[in-house]
Parts: sequence; structure tokens; C-alpha cells
Amino acid sequence: MASDAVAVGMAPALADSSLVMIGNPGGGKSTAMNCLVEEHLFKSGTSPDGCGVTYQLDSREHQGIRYTGTPGLADIDLRKAAAAAIQKALRIGGDFRIIFVLLLDDNRIRDDDLLTMNLVLEAANQIPQNCYAIMFNKCPLKAIKKLNMANSKLNDKLTDRGVPTTDLVHFAPKNEDLEAEDDMVAPLPYETKEFLLNAPRLEIDADKVNDLDAESYDQMRDALAEEQAQTRVAEEAREKSEQREREALEQQK
Repeated sequence: MASDAVAVGMAPALADSSLVMIGNPGGGKSTAMNCLVEEHLFKSGTSPDGCGVTYQLDSREHQGIRYTGTPGLADIDLRKAAAAAIQKALRIGGDFRIIFVLLLDDNRIRDDDLLTMNLVLEAANQIPQNCYAIMFNKCPLKAIKKLNMANSKLNDKLTDRGVPTTDLVHFAPKNEDLEAEDDMVAPLPYETKEFLLNAPRLEIDADKVNDLDAESYDQMRDALAEEQAQTRVAEEAREKSEQREREALEQQK
């Protein structure tokens, strides 16, 4: 059956809305979009260096929707190109659905994902609270029931950085059939497909989009590491204080 998808730049723009997935390499953006439309739109899989294959702006138009995958900012060698790709995607303007595709490490959000979100939301400069979505991809099936916003503390971290938060979060299960495979298409779980299709829509004014400050990434990462170190020291001090209180109570008995 012939595909009705066209690559942006190869034909006149036909789409009247955009669905944009933003995330660092290896998060599964291209595979997720292929599986969402149940068609091979994007090259997907694992590159020879073990990372993902999205390293520049990649768009395809399918049934009136422009599907776009943009790289994250974690790769220092590709950071400037990634920032330019994200800016280009946002400066198309118009009707948007924005979905950040993140991965968890031991049920914790990755620093690189948090910083990418931070810089993109600042550059977009017009995304209100609950007007974008987050999909934590490739989650172990047995762990999904335990995962929630309280575990990741994501909104607290976003609030601390002065960027809008969202309650629209989904934990997508890992599909073993897609692991280490290139250009595979498989049906998404019902809950995942519904979440992506019903991501909030908003109007992006291209003129309001700021330059994405990729140069500040390393500085922000160092500051985040220092903040986390201070938090750990404070938590250890609190635990020691509580332990001393418990021991004092025991001695009084």
C-alpha cells in the first residue's frame, strides 16, 4: 500500500498542525512516531555508536499532521546543531502538540533530560502550565505501577527553575520486540497511543520564540550537580539528627 507521507522539504507543506517529540538520543522518539502512525516514516533504531539516530531536525507529513523529531542537548558535539533544529521546529509556528520523550535511571529523571526541557521551555517562551506532555519511554513493565510524579519529583524541579509544569505524564512500557531493531513498526499499547494522540494542543507564535541558549547547558549542569550534592548533604544531616533523637528516646525508656 502506498504511503501518503511526504518528507518536509521534498514537497509543499500540507500539514495544518504539528506533533513534535523532543528528547535526547536513544529515547525512542522516531520509533514512537512510527508506531503511532503504524507506518515507517522515520529511520529508527540504534546507531553504530550505541546512541539514537535523531541528530538533526527530522519531519514528515502524514494525513495532515507534521510529525517532527528533534534531538536533545546532551551530546556536546551536536549541541549547537540540536539547538538550531529545535528552534527551527518551534519557529514553524501554528497548531502544536509538544511531547518530551524522557528516560528514567532507577526511577529518577536524567539530568540531561531535565536541562533539555528547561532550555526548550524557556526558548518557546509561551507554553502555559499543562500545555505540553511528557512520556517516560521504555519503562520496565513490572515497575510502571510504582512510577508516579512523586517518585520523579519532576514538577518540583521544573518549578525551581521557573518553567511551566505539567500533570500530563505517561509511563510507556518497554517493548522487547523493538530493542536493538532498526526501522521496526509495532502497535503501541492502547494507553500510550491515546496519550500521544490526546496531548494538549496550543498555538505557537513563531515571532515569540527565543534563541535556545545551548551555550549555558554545561554551566546549568554544573549548577544542578552542586544543588544535588547540597541536597544529599542536607538529607544525610537530617537522617543523622533523626537517628540521634531516636537513640535519645531509647535511652530515656
